[in-house]
Formats: sequence, structure tokens, C-alpha cells
Amino acid sequence: MSKAKELLMMAGRWTLVLVVDFVWSFSYTVWPRKEPKEILAKPRNW
Repeated sequence: MSKAKELLMMAGRWTLVLVVDFVWSFSYTVWPRKEPKEILAKPRNW
């Protein structure tokens, strides 16, 4: 296998990883996390 082909395969894999990471991060902009409910937001008395 030529080095150019290996480099293109690796670049393709990294492109896929970066696309998935972008979609995951951008989804928090489109659908932000909801605020926790009152029960979950109370501080614990340790």
C-alpha cells in the first residue's frame, strides 16, 4: 500500500471523528440541557 493511500485513509478517519465531535457539541447549542429539578438541585447535608 502506498504511503499516500495510507495518509488519505487516516485523514478520512480523522475527518469522521471530527464530524461526529462537531455534531455532538453543536447539539448542545440546538438542544441545551434542562435545568435540574428542585430535588436534585438541593445541597446535601453531610
